[in-house]
Amino acid sequence: MKHMLTVSGLIGSIVIASSAHAQVSDLAQRVGSSTLKIGVYSPDKPSVRDVAGKNILNFSYETIIQNVIERNETSTFSIGYIEQDALRIIPITVSQITRDNKKTSGYDFFTGYGVGLYAMRLDTLSTTGNTKVMPGFHFIAGLNLTTRSFIEARYHLTSHYETINPSGLNIAYGIRF
Repeated sequence: MKHMLTVSGLIGSIVIASSAHAQVSDLAQRVGSSTLKIGVYSPDKPSVRDVAGKNILNFSYETIIQNVIERNETSTFSIGYIEQDALRIIPITVSQITRDNKKTSGYDFFTGYGVGLYAMRLDTLSTTGNTKVMPGFHFIAGLNLTTRSFIEARYHLTSHYETINPSGLNIAYGIRF
């Protein structure tokens, strides 16, 4: 009887652990799941780097708004915050992400693209320093490290802020929950 209880307890633990693992592993595709990211933004243009720096610490929040399992595609909504010295960018974006769920390359990677509105302020000698909202788009390439964490490269291609283009590359580490 004692062994039967032990075996039952082990089987129950395995079932609970398996269902918990399934819940964690689908965080990358479950509608309503969220992600927090911390990263570094690097503006392309020397005129922006001169007034804001080469590597700007930033944060973003992302949530899944749609998932099409048959095509391995997920739609996300995100809002970020990039600011240092004379530059502030608040990207509000919608992205379409495709995952390599079959892991044909041997790695668990994802790619995507999207559009957004970018609330920007750039205060230089040749700009006004006012906050302006402008359209833009972005491209994404990332690698899932675990079921909950990943690294991502996102290139923001924004409209010109007056005479200067603040487009750049953002490298981020993210945690899903």
